[in-house]
Amino acid sequence: MYLPISTIIRKAPIQYAMAYIYSEQDNLDFTYFYDFHISKIIQAIKEFENYIDTKVDEKKSIDILLDKKFSLNDRQKQLIHYLISEASPSASVASHSLLHNISRQTATRDFKLLEKKNLIYSKRSGKYIKYFPTEKLIAETS
Repeated sequence: MYLPISTIIRKAPIQYAMAYIYSEQDNLDFTYFYDFHISKIIQAIKEFENYIDTKVDEKKSIDILLDKKFSLNDRQKQLIHYLISEASPSASVASHSLLHNISRQTATRDFKLLEKKNLIYSKRSGKYIKYFPTEKLIAETS
């Protein structure tokens, strides 16, 4: 697990400096410095837990919406979650079939159903067809 404590430490430059100065002034007793870092690690863990809780809640609310309006299977929901969570999302039949260990025909059916419900659209990119989220999907899940 990666916790970005540097951003938290950067938000408390005076505390960091004081921990350093106290350690220096107290015969190089690093207890102050360790205490500061441990408290920032604990803060990073709490912020990470809050972030995870928020993302889980978002996923649940999107799942409820997808179940209520579109009645999708779990694979299709996971695909939708991927497409709305990435900065520049796209998916292909090959990637979907590999990820879910399904045949290309089943993956194609998933995409066709989502396209029929106007949640995704397809666009040729070279010899491949890529699928992207529609504005409707983004608006529905925001």
